[in-house]
Amino acid sequence: MNKLKSAIYLILSMFAVSSFAQQTVDSNRYNSSVHKVLEYFGTKTKIQSGIYNGPEYVFYSRKADTNVFFQSQVYFNPAVVNYDGNVYANVPVMYDLFKDQVITLFYDKFSAYTLLNPKLSDFTLLNHHFVYKDEKEANGLKSGIYDQLYNGATEVLVKRVKNVLIAEKQKTTYPEKDIIYIKNSNSYYEVGSQGRMFKILKDKKLQLKKYVDDVNLDFGRDKEKAVSSIASYYDSLLNQK
Repeated sequence: MNKLKSAIYLILSMFAVSSFAQQTVDSNRYNSSVHKVLEYFGTKTKIQSGIYNGPEYVFYSRKADTNVFFQSQVYFNPAVVNYDGNVYANVPVMYDLFKDQVITLFYDKFSAYTLLNPKLSDFTLLNHHFVYKDEKEANGLKSGIYDQLYNGATEVLVKRVKNVLIAEKQKTTYPEKDIIYIKNSNSYYEVGSQGRMFKILKDKKLQLKKYVDDVNLDFGRDKEKAVSSIASYYDSLLNQK
């Protein structure tokens, strides 16, 4: 079994998400042979699988227009999940941004339950790669699940949060707030503006400003893409030494 798990990790590493700016996860990239290996692993574990060990989840909203889930999911979507040291493919998943919980189905495909965050290393859902960060190991972050936009030395993460607000006439809304973080010198810093990012990466400030002008990055229009692109270019400058 250890050899099988090692093979799965090797295959996934070949197709892993490394950058939102450089490459976007595309489920089509996982070819049939990769799926077969992963599905074989899932088939062999079945009910004995370590993934079936979370508390029950009770749904409180799955409206089609807006809800607490990532991208306002109404249905479960297949995901690749790295949980408690094992990798599982085609796991039906929904991500609750209000509770910061990943929801899946029991093997009976009916009962919903919650995966335990500390055991959840990472998962790929709807072309996004999410990672769990422990605040004891990630200076500047709170423990939780983060959308990994760029996985380099200057890592870029987004904390996606939804709140539940009851407005007039008992209408419930779920406003979302996305907070971008960048890793530098083993610490994570919130990036709210382009100027803030230049301060964090001040040792290459002039080169980064020129890069932004040369490629016409629009921080206001697409902040996530801009931050990821700048972080990637910053890493390339460091590698030139």
